[in-house]
Amino acid sequence: MRARVRKSAAYSVPVLIFCAVLIWIGPPRTTPAASSSTAAPEPEETAAQEAAARAAGEFEDPVPLLATGGPYRDAEEIRVKALEKAASHGAENPDAESIRFMTYGEAVELYHTGWSTRIDLGREVYVVSVPGRVTVGHHVAVSYARSFYIFDASTGELIQFGARDLP
Repeated sequence: MRARVRKSAAYSVPVLIFCAVLIWIGPPRTTPAASSSTAAPEPEETAAQEAAARAAGEFEDPVPLLATGGPYRDAEEIRVKALEKAASHGAENPDAESIRFMTYGEAVELYHTGWSTRIDLGREVYVVSVPGRVTVGHHVAVSYARSFYIFDASTGELIQFGARDLP
């Protein structure tokens, strides 16, 4: 048995050394080698590319949607939208458990979610909680006991949704 182990170990060492040399000598190429026959770019092209790069590098933070003070969408309309979204996410027997009117900051704190920089934390929202199993995820599907939907109270736009097992 020991002789066989020594023999197989003796063969594996040169194979490992061979692989290491191949990797060291010829690492995989991710980009094709530059051809020496390509012409230099025109000065106008270079200037235009530099201007586009400078323009792309400038980023201004969007002005967040601030609190409106009204008028607000009807709670029943928001409830129907939330049930449609729950059904589209595959919720089993969706029924709106609660519809709460609060600020976006309160909703983020209540559901422990990340917050969007495009919405001010004082913006008025409706939060609709929908019990019923919902499965979310693209690559790894996870099932939760309930889902929640945060809608802008002024426009009726869905800001974010999530799912969790806690009430």
